[in-house]
Amino acid sequence: MTAVQSLMKARLEMRISTLAAGLAAIAAENAELLAMQDRRYEGGAAFVDPAAILARLNANMRRKAQLEDELAAERQALLQASRRLDMIDVRTADCRREQEKKAQAGLIDEWIAGKLRSGSSLP
Repeated sequence: MTAVQSLMKARLEMRISTLAAGLAAIAAENAELLAMQDRRYEGGAAFVDPAAILARLNANMRRKAQLEDELAAERQALLQASRRLDMIDVRTADCRREQEKKAQAGLIDEWIAGKLRSGSSLP
């Protein structure tokens, strides 16, 4: 169970890093598009259709909003997976401690029974 939750958490972390990289790529592309638009006014630069630049900026804006929504959802899912994994780890540790207590209690019972059978008194 822990292994499956760890894999889910790792998958979510990878998805978040992919989305963050996508957002960074959009920001870099937008910076280049704006620089291209600025160079148009400086003169001597190759002419790029401003309508094409604006269309691409608008497409990037829509894609950025979509990626941000996905990123928020993935972060929420990662938080839930992390909490679930922590709870599983705590419960597993509690179960181990309980089993160890039972095993120790069993050993003490056997020791006491052995002492009683042999007829010796308890210390």
